Amino acid sequence: MRWVEEAFGETFGLLVGYLGWVSGVTNNASYPVLFLSYVHRQFFPELTATDNMFLHYIILAVISIMLAFVNYRGLDVVGKASILIFFISMVPFLLMVLIGIPKVDPNKWTETPSGEVEVFDDDALDQNGWFPAATIAGIAFRPFVNTLYWNFNGFDQASHFSTTIESKVAYRNGIYGSLVMASCAYLLPVLIATGATNIEQDQWKEGAFAVAATDIAGKWLGNWIVVSAGISLLAQFFSEMSSDSMQLQGMAERGQLPSLFGQKSRHDTPTYSLLLGLAVILLLLPFPFGLIIELSNFSFCLALTVEFLAFAQLLIRKGGKLAVCY
Repeated sequence: MRWVEEAFGETFGLLVGYLGWVSGVTNNASYPVLFLSYVHRQFFPELTATDNMFLHYIILAVISIMLAFVNYRGLDVVGKASILIFFISMVPFLLMVLIGIPKVDPNKWTETPSGEVEVFDDDALDQNGWFPAATIAGIAFRPFVNTLYWNFNGFDQASHFSTTIESKVAYRNGIYGSLVMASCAYLLPVLIATGATNIEQDQWKEGAFAVAATDIAGKWLGNWIVVSAGISLLAQFFSEMSSDSMQLQGMAERGQLPSLFGQKSRHDTPTYSLLLGLAVILLLLPFPFGLIIELSNFSFCLALTVEFLAFAQLLIRKGGKLAVCY
């Protein structure tokens, strides 16, 4: 946001800050929805969200409120919990990769669907909307691009924690290290799951990794993947809510929002910023997962476009030299 302000003025800075917050808080609403979808698919496949929509919403709301309370307790609690969750959640995926390597058939990586256009259900990233259902070489590009954007949504929000980090070197190494680990965490399991199983494209929905792990090693690993996915979603919720609330706090401290959002609790957390984020999440929980992702991506794409334009503008203005602020 500071780059955008320097490049294009305070109005654009405020706009990007607003879009970034909307994208983040909308994205955060997807984690409880995705977690419950995992549980339904693996443990209660005969049930759907439409069987009892009120109970479904209550469960999602309780999960969100409990996670928000952990954020209220402070960054130290969130940070330690996230590190622990990272190690716990990665173990079953590592086992799936190691067990699945001997079973991989590389020819499966180049296979394409039969040519029929996949019709996505209400809970998927469907093809209805403003853009046509463009399917090229068996790839439905709208859900494909949406998924790519969602997987890397929020990478720029690490700057919201910069004022709480004492070592610039640690901050920089954390950014680089997280990029490498996140890429490997996506790529390796996908290569193993697609190369060692016969899962069809239309079966790649919420919980598909659990199905793949069951095919590769048995039901025990499939169940472990579900538990791991649920736990990892907790960490993502923690980090997203912290960054979103700190963004509002920073904007309030700069006079761009009412000072109310800059007020802190005894745990040094922005109380009203957290409450506002939680309120928006509770409003979004009834919506399908795919719609939540598209709403998040829409705001994220707009904000990111302005950020890159600001970066280019500052490079041109400063003759190709731009000091990076951590």
